[in-house]
Amino acid sequence: MIRIQWRPGLLVSLGAIAYAALAGCVSRGDWHATPAIAPQNLIASRSLAGATVTPQAWPTDAWWTGYADPQLDALIEESFMGSPSLEIAQARLRAAQSQATRARAARLPTTTVDAEVTRQRYPEHGLYPPPYAGSYVTSGQLALDFSNLGTQHCCLVGPNVGVERRPEASEAGWRTSARMTG
Repeated sequence: MIRIQWRPGLLVSLGAIAYAALAGCVSRGDWHATPAIAPQNLIASRSLAGATVTPQAWPTDAWWTGYADPQLDALIEESFMGSPSLEIAQARLRAAQSQATRARAARLPTTTVDAEVTRQRYPEHGLYPPPYAGSYVTSGQLALDFSNLGTQHCCLVGPNVGVERRPEASEAGWRTSARMTG
């Protein structure tokens, strides 16, 4: 037969555990769960319908001075000195937005058209025989450059095109653009 030696600390611990377990089972009799609130009743116009907001309720621009704490006043003033004004913050935001637009533009397809016309007169007593000698020759050149069409068609082929299949998708995009323009 196993004999358990009861120590005072062990008895107190077991008693506390038993008390906590039984306290969770106590019923208060008239207690009821809080009724659930329907989501449509959580609209701000309904939940704040009885609230009155007056201009006096809004804090002033120097609300912290109401605490009359010189250390808080010094901290707030220090934070104002190191922070930008609203105009500077808006200018920084516009600069960041323009950089994001430029970065996005680099991924879009571009088209460049170059044209060149040359008019040349061949000397009458020179290296060139008749009918070129003494005549004018005009030549023209037109160059079209399409950039980034492959990456755009790669995205049109499907988002699941892996890196190893992108050259094929790019080639398919070039063939598609050649069929559309040719």
